Amino acid sequence: MAAASNEPRSRSLRRGTKTAADSGRAKPADSAASPDAHVHRSHTGRPVWTTLTRPFAVGFFLTLGGLVAILLGMAVTSLVTVWIYVAFALFVALGLNPVVQRLQRHGVGRAWAIVIVYFALALLLVAVLWLIVPTVVRQIAQFITDVPTS
Repeated sequence: MAAASNEPRSRSLRRGTKTAADSGRAKPADSAASPDAHVHRSHTGRPVWTTLTRPFAVGFFLTLGGLVAILLGMAVTSLVTVWIYVAFALFVALGLNPVVQRLQRHGVGRAWAIVIVYFALALLLVAVLWLIVPTVVRQIAQFITDVPTS
């Protein structure tokens, strides 16, 4: 295909690559010489999103962008609880992994090492709750009896 042909030039699928038709075309004028060099232009040469020649399209896409932002915000807020559970599980798993590896070095299989470590963690949590809950209940009862009546 010659450069002087009236056929539409073929476009490469990759950005920044030139086709044979591009090499024969004249280069655009120096951007510093043109008065509107800062305006991004489409492939047709018209300014893109710089004028309000299509106010309905601009308003539609701005509204659509705002709605997408609101929906993403709602999705993030509804998933925060799940993300907290996942983060807690990751920290527990990463924190207990050295203990599992030590049990593995002593000849325990990985699956059994994980079961042993998590069972020990559950016992530790139960023991802590057993120590804390009665004290908290006693302090709440004492607070209720000490509240002055009006």
